[in-house]
Amino acid sequence: MLRPVIASLVAGLGMPLLAVVALSVYLGRWSDLALYDLRIAYLILGPFTLAGAFLVAWPSYVLQRTDRPELAKIGVGLAVCGIVGAAMVLPFSDRLPWEGAAFGAATFLIWLAIYRLGRVPVHDINEVRSKPSG
Repeated sequence: MLRPVIASLVAGLGMPLLAVVALSVYLGRWSDLALYDLRIAYLILGPFTLAGAFLVAWPSYVLQRTDRPELAKIGVGLAVCGIVGAAMVLPFSDRLPWEGAAFGAATFLIWLAIYRLGRVPVHDINEVRSKPSG
């Protein structure tokens, strides 16, 4: 139960930082990146990305049938998060907000990566022992 919560927190809190970095690189003003930009990004994008990670990314993956193939689960999660991301930005836009869909899908991919990283077994070095030969 702790693994999806941590994945949602990391994805939700990491997306505004990635958005600021991506916009800075895209606009060519990397040297002008300021703390003000980060504050505004977390003030405006933070609630959206946290809500998306907890209320959309997590349930869209975990609540699917267990007998469904993994790629199908990922595809459904990407589609759901992309549609919800576009729908969240739609009231603030006069056109189809592909940016919201892209950030929704990116939030899902980051969530999935962190969720999967928590599944990697960590072995204690003291437990690893060689078996006697013979």
